[in-house]
Amino acid sequence: MRKLLLPSLLAAGLWACTNSADTGNTAPEEVTTAPAPEGSELDWKENAFPDVLRALESEDTTFTLDSFTAEGGAPIDNSLKAYPMEGERLVPFQSLFVYNGDSTRAIDLFSYNFMANTRNGQQVMVPGEPDTEVALLDYRDKTRKRLLFLGPSFAALDARWLSNDQVAIAGAEIVGEDLIKPIVWKITLPAGTVETEFYTDTVRADITAIREQRFRTVKFK
Repeated sequence: MRKLLLPSLLAAGLWACTNSADTGNTAPEEVTTAPAPEGSELDWKENAFPDVLRALESEDTTFTLDSFTAEGGAPIDNSLKAYPMEGERLVPFQSLFVYNGDSTRAIDLFSYNFMANTRNGQQVMVPGEPDTEVALLDYRDKTRKRLLFLGPSFAALDARWLSNDQVAIAGAEIVGEDLIKPIVWKITLPAGTVETEFYTDTVRADITAIREQRFRTVKFK
């Protein structure tokens, strides 16, 4: 059984909150995530998602990286073309975007299916649309393009730029109350392909707690 060896430094400095008051069409000066440090192919998930994997292991001691199985690459659904970014609507979600190294692009995990509210001075993400869209925001031409579309029984948890051309998404299939099957996707942007790794067993975990551990500036409902 292969347990996690998560470098403590990787968990630090992943997110910087922005107080930008712009319209959302310009990337904030403080960006969140640079490309992940290089590591062996066997442990790329540890480098990419230290907070998520640590949370899974702490909530269910049976969790192990050995239980992920890879599926061959497949094309991204390109039936939907890039469309103009909705700048003002995206402003409340900016602290949750995962930016590339030069902040020209970002991964948006939550604006499609959450509504941003403020309660007692705390930003709260309230579920809206049951489906989830993971999208690529391109600040160079101010467009949004779908990368993944997930049904109501799936959830997006985290994202990471592995390089300027490759991103990784962590998510889960919800199979019961606090019972999930973790999933990771590795997307190569120029080729338009996605590789998927499924967890072969179920894990007891609270996805709301995992999100709040990763994105500590907000609360999720």
